[in-house]
Amino acid sequence: MVQFFKQVLGTVVGLVIFSVLSFIFLIMIIASASSSVVSVPKRSVLEIKMRGVMNERSEEDLAVLIDNNAEQAIGLDDVLDVLKNAKDDNRIYAVLLKMDNFQADYAMLHEVRTALDELKNSGKYVFAYSDNYSQSEYYVASVADTVIMNPYGSLDIHGLALKSMFYKGLMDNLGVEMQIVKVGEYKSATEVFTEVKMSDANREQSAKLVEDLWSRMKKEIAASRNIDEVDVQAAADSFMAYRPAESATPKFVDLLLYEDDVYDFVEKESDVVDKISMEDYLSCLEKESEMSSDKVAVVYAVGEIGDDLEGVNYKKLAKEIDKIEKDSSVKAIVLRVNSPGGSAFGSELIWKALNDARKTKPVVVSMSGYAASGGYYISCMADRIVSSPYTLTGSIGIYGMIPNLEGVTNKVGLSTDVVKSSEFADSPDLFRPMTERERHIVQQNVNRGYDLFIKRCADGRKVKAEDISNLAQGRVWSGVSALSNGLVDTLGSLDDAVKIAAKFANLEEYSIAKYPAKKTLMDRLMEKSQVKMGPGLDIERDVLHKLKRMEKLQAKMPKVVVE
Repeated sequence: MVQFFKQVLGTVVGLVIFSVLSFIFLIMIIASASSSVVSVPKRSVLEIKMRGVMNERSEEDLAVLIDNNAEQAIGLDDVLDVLKNAKDDNRIYAVLLKMDNFQADYAMLHEVRTALDELKNSGKYVFAYSDNYSQSEYYVASVADTVIMNPYGSLDIHGLALKSMFYKGLMDNLGVEMQIVKVGEYKSATEVFTEVKMSDANREQSAKLVEDLWSRMKKEIAASRNIDEVDVQAAADSFMAYRPAESATPKFVDLLLYEDDVYDFVEKESDVVDKISMEDYLSCLEKESEMSSDKVAVVYAVGEIGDDLEGVNYKKLAKEIDKIEKDSSVKAIVLRVNSPGGSAFGSELIWKALNDARKTKPVVVSMSGYAASGGYYISCMADRIVSSPYTLTGSIGIYGMIPNLEGVTNKVGLSTDVVKSSEFADSPDLFRPMTERERHIVQQNVNRGYDLFIKRCADGRKVKAEDISNLAQGRVWSGVSALSNGLVDTLGSLDDAVKIAAKFANLEEYSIAKYPAKKTLMDRLMEKSQVKMGPGLDIERDVLHKLKRMEKLQAKMPKVVVE
């Protein structure tokens, strides 16, 4: 009887999911069929709304299909595509950026800023508007010919800070001990579980990162606004966000206007007669695009490296690279990395696939916000590494982390006992501390992983292992410092990396193919809707099972907040 009800419940759940997906699919068909044909007006301004969190790649959004007024999540790939095409498009006379609570890491912001600067230098006007500029928004907007702000708005320039959250007190209160085995004095990923503040080594590297990034940002803002760097520092020291809008003019803002009046000003200044949104312009580009038979493949490795659906699934990515390597139409590969690392084993598999591909095709790496630890591991073998000045990279180190929940079980009155056939039959046991012998063996394993990491980097960079060791120990570097110490070859954008790859492959005409293929809305809905029935569901959702997965060796740095 119980089994019967399980089957009935499974059938009902399946029918409900099928009905919901069918309804959504119908909406997608109707929305697609009813979309109007768009063309690019002559003498037009391209309006780009920068809102929400920027991703490396855009994704379809259900809210946009249901409500045309809903905001589509913005993708760096889309913004760069439209700016690159607008630069040479005689129909586009100007670009208007509208900032509205926009967030992205500084490496992405730098790419957008660079693309805007190139467009401006091609003879196009660039205007920027926001009611209230955050520092990251203003960093991008400062490159514009005219920076406009609401008369009662605000401009925030405050400098940079690097923050970490520490969980040791919480762990102590819960009775959880994180047992750490690592290599690398500067490897700070585990500190958040064992300390209440930064170690001296972590504080040293963090201070250097902040210095590198802020110095670069001050220099770029000052150059674009034709002011001194001391003016930018003075603004940061003055708590500028809380000062009247007039205090931002004329050094930082050119004009104070309400949003309703901005387009009239843009139309008059740039002699445009119409406007087109970024979304409509993208749809026009897709219709007008011509694909060359020779391709440069841009392969995205975004997120933590692991074996689940989120982030960089190392099994799927390695297979994707193998397929690309066998595709005769692909003449060069650009690996776009925005990853703090993750599984050391997964990093090795991706490295192997890329190294095999490199035997027949040039491989160039483009580093975005993060290319650290495992993110650097998969980058180090490239023929050329192109980094943003704002990339956080390096963090060459390995660690293992095994939680001990004995304190939790003691607090709630639970205990365990065991009968075993050999010393390590129950290892790792989450309900007792590691023995000295267990810790020694795990440490040896971590050391082997670290030595292999050093070897991969040394071979890839064509230097001695001791040279890499001097830069390793888990230390994180900015792109600027990584260029100085030889961990990367040049500073530049994704577009620069593509051009370098094409040059290595002796390509004059080529198209860009992006991998993995973007997931459609239906793909993502199907992933979310997968329902498992049976004992496997309980196991997969068991918290202790997920904790046990943490035993894997990690080549990862913590995600830090730079603000």
